[in-house]
Amino acid sequence: MKSKKAPAWAALLFLFLCAVYLTSLNFHEVEPGRFYRSAQLRRFEFATLLPIFKIKTVINLRGENPTAKWYEDEVNVARELGVDLITIDLNSHEIPSREKVLQLIDAYHSAKGPILVHCLGGADRSSMAAALYEMLIVGKSKDEALKMLSWRYHHLDSTRPAQRYFVNLVQSEEWLRRDYDPCSGQYQYFDVKGLCPSATQPK
Repeated sequence: MKSKKAPAWAALLFLFLCAVYLTSLNFHEVEPGRFYRSAQLRRFEFATLLPIFKIKTVINLRGENPTAKWYEDEVNVARELGVDLITIDLNSHEIPSREKVLQLIDAYHSAKGPILVHCLGGADRSSMAAALYEMLIVGKSKDEALKMLSWRYHHLDSTRPAQRYFVNLVQSEEWLRRDYDPCSGQYQYFDVKGLCPSATQPK
């Protein structure tokens, strides 16, 4: 007589393998049915996961790169699936400019959900972006939001300190819109001289 438990074990094994695969992509659910984060996905992975999680908007934090296959694949899959693609060029070693962080926040307010945000490894820029979403959109405390920057997501403050530094700076969305000005030279991890020609480097 065949065991009736076999299908249950097979289902559990399948779910376990799916979880392992998603972990390898640094793919995580931040807010159920609303917000997801990941590393850079390949064409097949985009084409498979976007429909499964009903993703309506992808926010790419790596910037436009028309000559790169990963970018071409991402643009094509988004077009084929009718998914909106928003591209914001962030640097994992620096805090974002005022223009770019406001572009990200505006996308959070206006984009069709669920949203998937990604960078290259899903560890640093995605961690910062997820923390901002938790604070400014969901309304979680800064301590709760900072959990998005942890080893669980492959983030290490020792190699990319700018991301946690920036999240710790943030007081509110109003503060970002009204007072945040990295060109003022009062913050660390920002290339004032290169990005703000009229400003001077902090002493």
